Amino acid sequence: MGDENLTSDQNHEIAPQRVKIYQLNTESSWEDIGTGFCFYQIGEDERPDRITVRSEEDDSILLTSDVLKRRLYQKQQDTLIVWTEDDNRDLALSFQDSLSCDLIWQGYIVKIYDIKNLINKQQQEDNHGGDHSSPTEAFSESITLPDVTLANLNEILSIISSAQSTFEKDAIAAKLTDYLEKFSSLFNDCERLGKITDIHLLYSTLVSMFMLNNHALTEQLTNDENIMNVLGILEYNPNTPKMKSKYRKYVRQKCDAREALKVLHTRLKSWVNQIYRMDFLLYVISKDLRQITASVINTLNNIILQHRVAIAAHFPYEDTMLKELFNCEEDNKDDAILFIHELCELTKDLDSSVRLKFYESFLSHGLLDYMCRSLAHSSSYVRSMAIRQLQSFIEINVDGIRQNLYTQALDPDRPSLIQVIVERSIADSDHDLKIHYFEILRLLLEPYSSISNNKTQPISISNRTLPNVREFIRLFHERYMDVLLRPIDEIDIKSQELKGPIETLYLSSNQAQICQYVCDFLNFSVKSHGRHIKDNILQSDIIKKVNQLYRSSHTYIKLCALRFIRACVSTLDEKYIEALVNENAFEPTIRVLLDTNGRDCLLNSALLELFEYVRKENIKALIDYLIIKFGTILNTITYISTFKDLRLRYDQNVEIQETSSSDLLESNLDRNTNHDGWYSSTVDDGEEDYFNTSDEEQETLDNTQERDPQDTKMSTLEAEYDTNSDGALDTIMESEKNFLMKERETSVNTREESTIGVQKEFKAQKRKLSSTEDDEDAETNIISKTRKKSC
Repeated sequence: MGDENLTSDQNHEIAPQRVKIYQLNTESSWEDIGTGFCFYQIGEDERPDRITVRSEEDDSILLTSDVLKRRLYQKQQDTLIVWTEDDNRDLALSFQDSLSCDLIWQGYIVKIYDIKNLINKQQQEDNHGGDHSSPTEAFSESITLPDVTLANLNEILSIISSAQSTFEKDAIAAKLTDYLEKFSSLFNDCERLGKITDIHLLYSTLVSMFMLNNHALTEQLTNDENIMNVLGILEYNPNTPKMKSKYRKYVRQKCDAREALKVLHTRLKSWVNQIYRMDFLLYVISKDLRQITASVINTLNNIILQHRVAIAAHFPYEDTMLKELFNCEEDNKDDAILFIHELCELTKDLDSSVRLKFYESFLSHGLLDYMCRSLAHSSSYVRSMAIRQLQSFIEINVDGIRQNLYTQALDPDRPSLIQVIVERSIADSDHDLKIHYFEILRLLLEPYSSISNNKTQPISISNRTLPNVREFIRLFHERYMDVLLRPIDEIDIKSQELKGPIETLYLSSNQAQICQYVCDFLNFSVKSHGRHIKDNILQSDIIKKVNQLYRSSHTYIKLCALRFIRACVSTLDEKYIEALVNENAFEPTIRVLLDTNGRDCLLNSALLELFEYVRKENIKALIDYLIIKFGTILNTITYISTFKDLRLRYDQNVEIQETSSSDLLESNLDRNTNHDGWYSSTVDDGEEDYFNTSDEEQETLDNTQERDPQDTKMSTLEAEYDTNSDGALDTIMESEKNFLMKERETSVNTREESTIGVQKEFKAQKRKLSSTEDDEDAETNIISKTRKKSC
């Protein structure tokens, strides 16, 4: 079979060769289709050559495939020929030996491609020999595209659309890079002549180009020379033939705004404009071209990302340009603001280290001053861009921004950005912007944010808080907290007694949102800012004002007031507790609880949780206040055991207090009866001891009296601490003193517990003996037994 010289006679059919047919399945493994004989038939009358495989068992046709020039056939491992069909099926013919494979391979390679270097290239690859071209380059050389004319558009479209494998797509893309200028010229001619049908054909051709998913071709399509014509072709969508978009006009308007900034270098301006145009192109393609695949979108995104990285790396070193940008003329200020914000937006998806260097270069040239102007701008779009960029800055380097804001606030000649943020958080009517304003304030005023990123760690102002954090918090509460609390402070105080009507508080949607955000910020401050917010609350009537929110018809506003009360209670601070009692803060709270009438709702559950917390923590001042003043009302709430348990806790506290008072009385009685038969109200125990002890005995007693070892150690420590002026030991000495104080407290608590146990037994024995013995004798016996047990 292999003796015929088939390469020299193109009109002769090659003798059949025994092969196995394989097809790549969906699981990326080769599946055996069958075994048969392969016939290579040379086409006549401009018909393509054909490969046919007939089964060796029943002579049925297993495969029929036309040999087309646009397909990329590959010879592998000496005995395999692999290609991809138009329906995306990957097929392979496995021959019995290399000679049979060579006969079929040369039979069509010479006829179809007529390129000897492809055979030489394949031989070089098989022999692992020297330098040779890639399969894509070799295949590209074999492709010939017709000239770009209206008559040839259908053929060009057919060639581009028929590419299936990656080699085919890359080879065709390499050819198309030389045709883009002709395509642009043809589009301009068609648009000038009004040939809409031909433009629709150009539209389909352009879409096919993008579908090749070639990085180099996509970059050329989106460069400065071709991007506007690409957008122009996309304006004529065949799916909406009677409509024409205005993509080019829109893009030109945006780019013209940048042209007002003369400080940009030519290369940098090209990068920025190309990024914007490609972003817009990506939007258009995603919206209008449903056939565009995810891989094409990823290619466009990768090109955009490369330009963004180049800009972020280039800008920090352009000191002269940055100075001119931040000090441009007044007429160009608005354009400069938008451009700065858009530059920052370009870097939002980059690595944090790249963004940090980029932002620091802007900060050093006065970015915060520009932010003041941006946040006060009349355009909500400008304000939105500014607040988002500021939040992005803070999330990367909160310490740097905080320090800059602090320095800015102390300079009377500069606008204060923190003041602008506080004022805009109250005045701005945009709900989304309010969220960002208060989130920025929270980030800046987080005492622990610069120490640790652990969100579960408790937040408090301590010695570990950085100095600039403490100073910034102090400055904020002194200068700006009153402005932030103004919406709450403007609410009128009305009666909220348990009985009688309550005047409803009517709030607009904007007012309600402000009150909600201010209350949430108050809760954050109560938990985080210690004495700063406490002084503000105790010296004002903010508790009464917040309680007025209970009069609102909105449940979420009532919950805001409740969360504030809960935050104050959870501090367990005596000053807060005393203020809540003095301001009668729980009367409106109980009124709201009664109004819920036991309904299974969030408000009722949150109210019950507050009272349960007071009971569990045994906050005595609040328990006494609630039971004494509102006990009768609370007894009527029986659908839950919370208030029954609260009264029980109150009774236990009273019993313990009475026990302590009785113990004090018994102690006094014990001293009064221990005077050997005489008693005088004018002589106390100290005087009696003095007269009963001689000078020698007193001196001996003083010298031999045992001292508390903890007191001795504490005194020694204090002496060392007082004499040692080395500041490096302060922390160690303070830690040791705290440890000794805790030991002393533990010892005292142990003795108190022992005493309380003896006192309880004393009371029990007293009640038991009182029924059978004379009161005076019984008391004497009990005292005697108790003393022995104590000893």
